[in-house]
Amino acid sequence: MAAGAGEDEAALLDKLGIQENEDEQEDDAFISIGIDFGTTYSGVAWALSTSPKDINIISTWDYDLPSSSDMHKVPSIVTYDTKGRVTSWGYKLESYRHYISWFKLGLSTQGLQQLSEDQPQRYKQLQELLKTFGKTPLDVVADYLRCLWAHATETIQTKLGKHLWENLRVRIVLTVPAIWDHNAQEATRQAARRAGLMERGTTVLELIGEPEAAALAVFDEMEIQRKRMLKVGDSFVVCDAGGGTVDLISYTIERLHPLSLAMSAESTGGLCGAFFLDCAFEKQIRTMISAEAYQGLTTRARRKVLNDWEFGIKRSFRIDADDNRKWYIDVPGYQGQPSARGALARGTLVLRTGHLNAIFGEVCHKIKDLVGEQVAVVAERKGHEPLAILLIGGFGESVYLRQEMGRSFASIEIQQPTKAWTAICRGAVMKGLGHQLVVNHISKYNYGVLCSQDFDEKKHLKKDKVFNSTRGIWEAKNQVDWFLRRGENILKSEPIKHNFFFTPKSREDLNNREVYIFYSDAIKAEPRLEPNVKRLCVLKTSFSEPIFDNLPVRKNPQGNEYRHLSHVVELRVASGQLCWAAKYKGIERGSVKSTVGYEDLEEQTMT
Repeated sequence: MAAGAGEDEAALLDKLGIQENEDEQEDDAFISIGIDFGTTYSGVAWALSTSPKDINIISTWDYDLPSSSDMHKVPSIVTYDTKGRVTSWGYKLESYRHYISWFKLGLSTQGLQQLSEDQPQRYKQLQELLKTFGKTPLDVVADYLRCLWAHATETIQTKLGKHLWENLRVRIVLTVPAIWDHNAQEATRQAARRAGLMERGTTVLELIGEPEAAALAVFDEMEIQRKRMLKVGDSFVVCDAGGGTVDLISYTIERLHPLSLAMSAESTGGLCGAFFLDCAFEKQIRTMISAEAYQGLTTRARRKVLNDWEFGIKRSFRIDADDNRKWYIDVPGYQGQPSARGALARGTLVLRTGHLNAIFGEVCHKIKDLVGEQVAVVAERKGHEPLAILLIGGFGESVYLRQEMGRSFASIEIQQPTKAWTAICRGAVMKGLGHQLVVNHISKYNYGVLCSQDFDEKKHLKKDKVFNSTRGIWEAKNQVDWFLRRGENILKSEPIKHNFFFTPKSREDLNNREVYIFYSDAIKAEPRLEPNVKRLCVLKTSFSEPIFDNLPVRKNPQGNEYRHLSHVVELRVASGQLCWAAKYKGIERGSVKSTVGYEDLEEQTMT
């Protein structure tokens, strides 16, 4: 085995709590890998189940610009050759090629629509590049994740050694925006599969909402002194301000020992991340030197300007900056005259406080509105304002954003937890290690089961009326029995149970019965199938044939006998999933896992 970071195999195994010759212990160990796949930047972290507190952030990347070699995240960017093959990604890009970015939003219909409205030029550029290289957004996401995964696994293997890496079970937790719908979540999982994340047969993959992952990290790593000040009933707004999207969710402390949180407001979000600062900054530079001059700069020169902005002014600008202060921008290759507006000399521009206030103001105002909505919901439901607003994510580290929140919400504490940029991937690792913090779920959708009901002309539509010859009565088909409604609060420890029945005509009818589960985003759930009521998954059930003879026999109004099988369909929220099960006399006869708005649309059936 190749030892990593100067440690030999025996020493490393001992440090990790795995005895070298005890296969059972090594078999029980696993590695949790958290992937924060972001719109503009992505990060990876990992930890071993034997050392859960030792979370490692991957921070070494191939680079060709300063400030990039030891960063906790890498740009979500790829380039292709004319045959559609990836040629470079991340920090080290081939300057003569067009690079594709913002492809993550292509997985979400809502995300693409918002991009086309808010950034039509960026949307048009993305569509043109996808067409040029013959790619779909899912293709590009898969290609990027393949590069990210290859780099991450190589880094991890170097640390652990080949033998240990190849014999560890792998749990991957991939983060997604909290506002994404089921289709976007399923597309994310498909991209992960195509990227090779599931090549090791025993690998487990799950998805988690970005703000929930951030909350896991923040509360787990909170200083002891601050934890001691917490009280049951305290509420917090988690604002994950990333590069492209801003996601929010609110929690209330349910219990202190162990610390447990309850969702107090469902997740919301918008397309107002730090990238929009970048767009405003670029627009300002174009205005100062002319659009023609900016387009005439080399790709490398433009990337240097944006890199200096990213790791300089963008992170340090303050809302209370002196009105007369100046910030200097080096623009390699710019040949403007010293007399040009804002230019000190060829290759140098100057920005003033007024310029930067305009750049920051519009974007931060949108975030302020989103936070305000969460604060209002918490105040209405809990009777008091949140104790604090937690700013997470790369943009969450902004001094300006913190000051803007402080001005807008003067009675609420504004916190910027340490290591905010990596909170999401660290929280994803914790999720994979089995950390549970949130005890409830506020549903983003309505979830129910397709069924037939006894026809009631006051309640049902005439077009749904059908005659059931077995029962000898009229029924209403295409009805939905809703288990969980949008905005409803459900405890993860308490299942929802509904009674159902069917009328088997033979023993064969007991096998492979299908229960169709649907969902809807309507504020008020429809009582029947409508165009916006969509199928989520199928619960396949199988009942033991010998029970057929013992089933109750009933008579219909015409005097004909039939058999009647009553059973229960149960819904339980567990580990971020909706777990559906069919039970007969307390014995499970089928199960399927679907999503709660955070995780995948994967249908996994067990009978």
